[in-house]
Amino acid sequence: MQNVNIRYIDDLKNNFFVRKIASDSITLVFFVNNDEILELAVTIQSIVENFGDKEKILDIIVFSNCFPLRYWQMFLNMQNGKNNLSLRVFISHNISLKKNFLSYLNTEYKDFMYLSHNFILEEDVFSIYQKHITNTTNFAIQTKLSNLDYNINDNNLDSSWWQYAKKTPFYELCLFKFMFNLYIADKNLDISKFLLSSHDSFSYLAHFDNFYFDFEDLAQDQRREVHIVYMCDKKQSSIKKCAVSMLSVLENKNEKDFIHFYFIIDEGFKETNTACLDFLNTKHSTLTFLKVNSSDFELYKSTTQRKNMPINAYYRLAIPWLLPHLDRVIYLDYDSVVLDSLWELYNLDISQYYLGVVDDAWKYFRYKEMMHLQPESRHYNSGMLLFNAKKWRDEKIDERLKEFSLLHKDVFVLADQFLINAVLNKNIRFIHFKYNLQLSRIEIGERVEFDDLNELKIAKENPVIIHFNLGKAWQLNACLNPFFFKWWECARKLPFYTDILVNAVKDSVLEHYSFEYKVHEGAVQRIKDQLSYRLGSTLIKGVKSPMKCIILPYSLIKTIKEYQRYKKQNHAIPLPPLEVYADYEEALKVKNHLSYKIGSLILNAHKKGIIGYISLPFALIQSSKEHKNASLSKHSFVENNIRTQKEFSLKDDELFLTQRHKQIFGYIPNFKLPQTFNEKIISRMLYDRSPVYIALADKIKARIYIAATLEQEQKTFLASDVHIFSSNSPLFEPIDSLETLLFRTNECKYLPKLYGIYKNAYDIDFEQLPNSFVLKTNHDSGGVVIVENKKEFLRDVEKLTQSLKKLQWHLNRNYYDFAREWQYKDIEPRILAEELLLNNDKPADTYKIHIFDQDDMKNNFFQVTTDRFDNYQRAMLDSAWNLAPFGITYDNSKITKIPNKPQALETMLNLSLKLAKPFDYVRVDLYQNANKIYIGELTFTPGAAGERIIPNEWDKKLGDLWKFKRLIDESK
Repeated sequence: MQNVNIRYIDDLKNNFFVRKIASDSITLVFFVNNDEILELAVTIQSIVENFGDKEKILDIIVFSNCFPLRYWQMFLNMQNGKNNLSLRVFISHNISLKKNFLSYLNTEYKDFMYLSHNFILEEDVFSIYQKHITNTTNFAIQTKLSNLDYNINDNNLDSSWWQYAKKTPFYELCLFKFMFNLYIADKNLDISKFLLSSHDSFSYLAHFDNFYFDFEDLAQDQRREVHIVYMCDKKQSSIKKCAVSMLSVLENKNEKDFIHFYFIIDEGFKETNTACLDFLNTKHSTLTFLKVNSSDFELYKSTTQRKNMPINAYYRLAIPWLLPHLDRVIYLDYDSVVLDSLWELYNLDISQYYLGVVDDAWKYFRYKEMMHLQPESRHYNSGMLLFNAKKWRDEKIDERLKEFSLLHKDVFVLADQFLINAVLNKNIRFIHFKYNLQLSRIEIGERVEFDDLNELKIAKENPVIIHFNLGKAWQLNACLNPFFFKWWECARKLPFYTDILVNAVKDSVLEHYSFEYKVHEGAVQRIKDQLSYRLGSTLIKGVKSPMKCIILPYSLIKTIKEYQRYKKQNHAIPLPPLEVYADYEEALKVKNHLSYKIGSLILNAHKKGIIGYISLPFALIQSSKEHKNASLSKHSFVENNIRTQKEFSLKDDELFLTQRHKQIFGYIPNFKLPQTFNEKIISRMLYDRSPVYIALADKIKARIYIAATLEQEQKTFLASDVHIFSSNSPLFEPIDSLETLLFRTNECKYLPKLYGIYKNAYDIDFEQLPNSFVLKTNHDSGGVVIVENKKEFLRDVEKLTQSLKKLQWHLNRNYYDFAREWQYKDIEPRILAEELLLNNDKPADTYKIHIFDQDDMKNNFFQVTTDRFDNYQRAMLDSAWNLAPFGITYDNSKITKIPNKPQALETMLNLSLKLAKPFDYVRVDLYQNANKIYIGELTFTPGAAGERIIPNEWDKKLGDLWKFKRLIDESK
């Protein structure tokens, strides 16, 4: 019986999953939390290895609140061929259920042993079981095995605990957790040195030597030759990671396959760094280096928006010409692992296609417009490309790529991937997900675009290529891909595994520390630790006392020596940027302290030599006067400081939006004197920074405005002396202080029912929610989870896990960073649970009404979205319900079916006019559910001014309809 069952349980009544496996089974029971799974894995490993009784069944029951399903699935690999092992995992957040679980087991089992999660067994499980369980036992016994008690914080990496740990799929994660805890306790710890001092802990039973010689030599005419190209950056650590993927190809090839590896290098690569790949020259494979010049790809670099995208990302575009003798070739990203023979992939028929590709696992929404793609076009991932190299050469695709780059200079966020998609979006063969399985985005809840044949489910069961496209396998703090252990299984067999592991643990610890440090303070202290602040502070203290003034030179020299000792002690500790600290704003204020300014003047004088020291006294006197004058007018100082920061922010946003507008629309506008619709949207984003927009962009606070506006005749929602936009309006109060008022918005018949507001995805109390609901974030786009059946949703552990991760990911991001929509920057992030609006089991159709004119209805337009998850259609209609002469992003002239006119159209328009009254332009988003109308949200900067109006002249015509006026004018 080789069995792993995972169940989410919400009650114990008649739960047959908890019943005894067999009358003579040995039952062990564990309770674990999220942070205890790794220790439990080691415990179970020791139990499985020491289970000597072949006749009995080892029945392990785990009760946990841990949702990461991928961890539990990996326990399958720990059974070591044992057919008499059963592992049952019960997951629940119900505290009372946990309390009653042992009592419930006692009614079903005559005997069982309740154990801690942090020990190992080094003798036969059955003998221990017999010692502690007798026929008269009527309840669980808490076993105390002090002499066998180990845990992850055991500093001896050669201990028995670690010897069992390295036989689990979690060994690398155990080391990461262990080292992170040590690093938190001692920031001076040299992680690499510590790990390498325990070198014996990295030895494995599996050895690299001769692993590929199991295959018989084949005659050349019997070979199935497969050609594969890799590339990575020039760092030796990256090349060794690439070797893992290349080794996985060899390990999983068919005995008839002969692998020709190619590795692209440029002038920056050193032969000493690439020598680690020599093992690929075997009886069954060869390795060839392909040399390129990075300067030949500079013309592409200007199209890359993300600065961390290296120039070598474009090298793959040259593969057909680097291998002119080949008609086809596979390209693989080095952050991949191969689990089966690539012959079937290599031999696919692509004679009529440029490429064989797999859909990208993420929707790129607005980016498709930047790539000059139709919204319905498919977007493929460039981490695996099956090239029809002959077709590329024959049709001179390289010239098309270069021409497109030179003409458009568009925003290619993902470098080569966006460029290839833009130029080659037809005559592409889309193949099975199993050839480029990208699961990381799905782990945070993103929806795959094209899965009509349920290919993803099949691919997860039998993957050929795993692609770690978001969170690499070596990022032990961040990898979400459930197959990451497959990468490490392969890495363990390389002679330089120790180097890979030490670098991965070190980098992961420091990255995780940087991330965790964001919630702590430390920026102020870092500024005060700088030499400039120390010198200034010493000088100021010295001049205040005649006695200290005499010894001031000595004090300054002492300060410098103390700083040098401090730097020597901390030189190896990489620290995160100041911006990530919680007290970053306070740190900026410290830089305005007189101590910091004076110290900076001293250091600058030292750099200039004798001239600097001659002018130093005058500079110190002047700086002291300026500081004193500023202190006398603190209010003025603060006002000026805010203005300086605001001007910097505006300048930065202006530059970003100007470049973005040029990339999308091909020209540079004057946003201070906007003419077109999109120009006016950007002008509002830049120069009309009224707090009203912040409040109404918040999906939670917008409910207050909607309820107050639409129910104002009843004078019941707000006090009579409170205007909705006055300084004492609840719109400008913290969300936490508005709970009562927010739930009163449920009285408004035009709003979906509000069920709950949460600061954290893991705080959601599902017991308090109805059977169907929608969860969404209040401050961004895309953070939505639809629940149609709560019981099924909670029982599907994987779906629940992914949904919570998705919500948490959206909760933690600042939507302002995406396109500089200023109003989203300072919204308090929350998750809200609302009524789910369904029509015939489908999401209700969306009606977005663009209100330009309160008086002439023909100047307002309806944007109607239907069948959002199936036959998607976005149509633009005028007030008479005819097709409008323009579309936004979509070509309206291609609409074949006009959506049905809603019966409540006039009511929708009247409601929208009321909500739009204070504004020169706003888009009101509504839903019709049966015969009821609901207000969704108010949108003030639709598409962040990144959506084309088709045809183009209507961008100016809509701009003319918008009688532009600002609530606040910051354009001067």
